[in-house]
Amino acid sequence: MKTTPTIELNDYHKARNERMVRKVSQQPLMPAEEFIEQFKWIAEQSKRNLVKTSGR
Repeated sequence: MKTTPTIELNDYHKARNERMVRKVSQQPLMPAEEFIEQFKWIAEQSKRNLVKTSGR
């Protein structure tokens, strides 16, 4: 298995993160109501997944 030098990997991830930040920062802000609804949905999904994994 070929290993990639650490420096190249770090540079790759830095560039990828910069592209992601640019992409996200160009998107319009989400309305507060929609943000709250999405946050509640994510919390509910997390709770369900936690119950599934702990109930083995």
